[in-house]
Amino acid sequence: ANGALCLGENIADQGGLRVAYTAYHNSLEGKEKLAPIDGFTPEQRFYLAYAQLWAQNIRDEEIARLTKLDVHSLGKWRVDATLRNLQDFYDAFSITDGAMYMPVEERVIIW
Repeated sequence: ANGALCLGENIADQGGLRVAYTAYHNSLEGKEKLAPIDGFTPEQRFYLAYAQLWAQNIRDEEIARLTKLDVHSLGKWRVDATLRNLQDFYDAFSITDGAMYMPVEERVIIW
């Protein structure tokens, strides 16, 4: 990926997700706690919905083309790279290790 090309959008993804998560929690103030659906808590469903939004099935040639000219990262990185930097994501899924884990000292916190 061209980091200089997509840096602004990557920052926007992280900031936007933080604001959206805060707004979601603010919308629940004073309301009864929501029950899990299909085994997923409301917090988990928030992040699953975000991940589903960016699901892609594209050919290698299109990946190469987009990587060179699109100011947006590929969907996989819009999800994986963004979520790995958000403590609320770790808390929602009780992540302490594995593929989505990033040590706290390596996480990027912008706002």
